Amino acid sequence: MEEFDNSWLEEYEQMEKDYEIFYKETVENIKCFYVYISKTNEIKNLHQEDVILSNGILKKDQLLILIKNNKNKNGTSHRLKHLLKYNIFLEPDRVEDFLYNKLNEQYLKPMTFLEDLYFEKTINALQDLNSLYFIFCERQTRDANKIQTKKKITFIGHRKSRRKTT
Repeated sequence: MEEFDNSWLEEYEQMEKDYEIFYKETVENIKCFYVYISKTNEIKNLHQEDVILSNGILKKDQLLILIKNNKNKNGTSHRLKHLLKYNIFLEPDRVEDFLYNKLNEQYLKPMTFLEDLYFEKTINALQDLNSLYFIFCERQTRDANKIQTKKKITFIGHRKSRRKTT
């Protein structure tokens, strides 16, 4: 009985390993960047952390926890002004165009609602680029020197008399 020659298969698998970085895979983790802006619109602080996703999804609960845990920095309270998602879902045959800036596609998108965030499958070599940007602005405090006054406005309507004259 003749032995099956599978050397061509091993050769093919070896060649294929070189291109493994161009296959799309589910995003497993992302980088979160926190930018803190002062009342004078200056960047005061930057912070970064890695977050693990579940099947390419960052659940709303996780997102709210990230916001809550990072809204205070150096004893100053901030509010979330913008949330930006960078998800690069480039096709493998477009990598060269991407590298030479020949693409017009936008991968950075503002998120308008706090909801589950879905990250599309990404080429293995570009996985590290997927990220979230949290832009926090320092909360405005009320100036103690300003006195707020309220005016009471009353409306006097004309009342019709129900008396009948005879």
